[in-house]
Amino acid sequence: MNAYAPIRTEPMVVDGKESGYRMVQLETEHRNSETGSTFTTWDDISRPVSNNYLLVPNSDVRNIVEDLAKQTTWDWNESKTFFDGKRYMVTMTTNEIQSQVDVGDNVSLGIGAWNSYDGSKAFSLFMFINRLICLNGMLSKKMFNTFRFRHTQDNSEWHEEAENAFRYIQSGPEKVKEWSIAAGNLLEPIDLSNLSRIRQHWIKDLPVTTYGKVMDHFWENEERTGWGFLNAGANVLWHGKPTVAQYDNNAYFTDKMLEYAGELQALA
Repeated sequence: MNAYAPIRTEPMVVDGKESGYRMVQLETEHRNSETGSTFTTWDDISRPVSNNYLLVPNSDVRNIVEDLAKQTTWDWNESKTFFDGKRYMVTMTTNEIQSQVDVGDNVSLGIGAWNSYDGSKAFSLFMFINRLICLNGMLSKKMFNTFRFRHTQDNSEWHEEAENAFRYIQSGPEKVKEWSIAAGNLLEPIDLSNLSRIRQHWIKDLPVTTYGKVMDHFWENEERTGWGFLNAGANVLWHGKPTVAQYDNNAYFTDKMLEYAGELQALA
């Protein structure tokens, strides 16, 4: 599915009369299996929206992220793009902003944005952590600010919000350093007793199936430390089948493990 295909809203007609609602439609390309020729249709992709609902094309969101990246003095690469027909996410990373969690194990800075065509995700900008060894992305709703862009007729507040986001991105080196110091408290070994406590007190809302995948990856691939467990979760929740819930769980898991790290620091 093309995340950047044309998008529109069309009046919703009921019994020959306009209902006061509109349908969000995405232009979708199809191929005739017999002739090989292509054709397009306008397909409904969400529930009805109000007449004054304002769409933000995903291409505009991507352009804003790219423009912010260009304004910095660092080189960026597009990292991950997600689109399920309604919700969209794009991320970029730079290797020029790094901090060490352990010897030979550095993390770097990432920026990204959410958007949606059905109102389920606000257009917003965020920062995240990228582990260089395995390119695990670690989202956080507590360590990093989120900048929300309100939909208005002329989007008059976007410039101010983009400036606020840019100033915050400029603090990236300090934020990455702060994050790596916090994560460094997870380098201590953990055993089954620690894992049981983490599950019961810190990540109790993580779905059972997801927790099982995290545990499998931890035992098979990671060192037996809290840092290894965090990376097991990040691997499953960043590289697994992409869904909005998956990314929300990524942020939840990361934030809870950093809270656990804070407890370890307080007890040290």
